[in-house]
Amino acid sequence: MKAIIISKPGESGVLTLHELPDPIMDNDEVLVEVAAAGINRADLLQRRGLYPSPRGYRDDMPGLEISGKIVDLGNDVPSKWHLGQNVMSLVDGEGYASLATVNHKMLMSVPQNVDIISAAAIPEVFLTAYDALVLQCGLKMKDKILLHAVGSGVGTAAIQIAKQYNCDIFGTASSEEKLQHAKDLGLNHGINYKNEKFDEYIADATNKQGVDIILDLIGSDYFNQNIHSLSIKGRLIVVGLLSGSTASIQLGKILRNRLQVIGTVLRSRTKEEKIALTDKFSSDFLHYFDSKDAFPVIDKIFLPNDAQKAHDYMEKNLNIGKILLDFKN
Repeated sequence: MKAIIISKPGESGVLTLHELPDPIMDNDEVLVEVAAAGINRADLLQRRGLYPSPRGYRDDMPGLEISGKIVDLGNDVPSKWHLGQNVMSLVDGEGYASLATVNHKMLMSVPQNVDIISAAAIPEVFLTAYDALVLQCGLKMKDKILLHAVGSGVGTAAIQIAKQYNCDIFGTASSEEKLQHAKDLGLNHGINYKNEKFDEYIADATNKQGVDIILDLIGSDYFNQNIHSLSIKGRLIVVGLLSGSTASIQLGKILRNRLQVIGTVLRSRTKEEKIALTDKFSSDFLHYFDSKDAFPVIDKIFLPNDAQKAHDYMEKNLNIGKILLDFKN
């Protein structure tokens, strides 16, 4: 199989395309001929040697989500999965390859209105946003929510999820272009953080009541503004640390307003936790893709031999939505 390997920790130039032996399935796995793999910021950290793979997976082969076609089945795989079926899935690693083995309980069928390449843009960002907003923060109809980095893959997914709950959606981004794209998806209030402070905007727009939920990918730089922007009993869920992991915490306001601060990550969870999340998302939200009320947002698609360019593009923070590697064409 073809696979993208990290020759040594470092800049994007360490990504190289190799021929490797095909992976070997366990009895409860399927072999997927990968059509596309999603690129995530965790891959950039892994490339630099800062984000090791879970036990049993190679540290030198990144990739957390794939789409493709089933080309072989383990002996214990149930009949709902069959040869030639189009599927998508989270993987614990080794997704940057033309073949991947996946536990059958982690599989999702590709929605009928989504092509096989675009499907790779669904698993990581939609499961992350769904888990954070719905399962961990208890998103309710007509909640007020603030989404940071609304132009990111997680941001564009979170807007579409919140839209199904008829939420009043606030969002931050670095450009008017990203905010306009987010508004086309359902964002109600766009905040260019280069021009204004989001906590002041939230205070004015909510009559100082704040928002019910904040989904944050930024981390330390936003922490205190986030606390000031929450309503009584508001929830802040941190899913990324782009600006750093250290913050000065105002415990008094957290106590007085009975706030919740939640940290979350997908990769380090147990297989059982990921299977449970996949099942819940599949039964609760996947049908919105069939009805065209949700769709993957894709910025650019690169070929495997351009993986270096794909990583460089993400590191420049230019993308609106997902960046993919196309292993099919």
